[in-house]
Amino acid sequence: MEALRRINLSAALIGLVCFFLPWVQVSCGGAKDTLSGLDLARNGQTLLWLVPILLGGLALLEILRALKEKPTIYAIVERALRSDHGLPDESRTNASP
Repeated sequence: MEALRRINLSAALIGLVCFFLPWVQVSCGGAKDTLSGLDLARNGQTLLWLVPILLGGLALLEILRALKEKPTIYAIVERALRSDHGLPDESRTNASP
């Protein structure tokens, strides 16, 4: 379940960044023009505003959930490093003597 939460947060942040990257590129002769998701949303494609709103909301919810479990940024970074480098997680180890 914890891995799924990290994937959700990562996917939301990647999707949010991609919204501002170029989506459409048109070139003819020497002229070239690109449009990002933001440009398309401003120019009449109003449903595209749902993309940053929903992805930003999802990222915020995941961050708030992580802060609720362990309220320090050190704990969040530590948890991310433990999962990325294969270190044992303290919550999964058996602490019996």
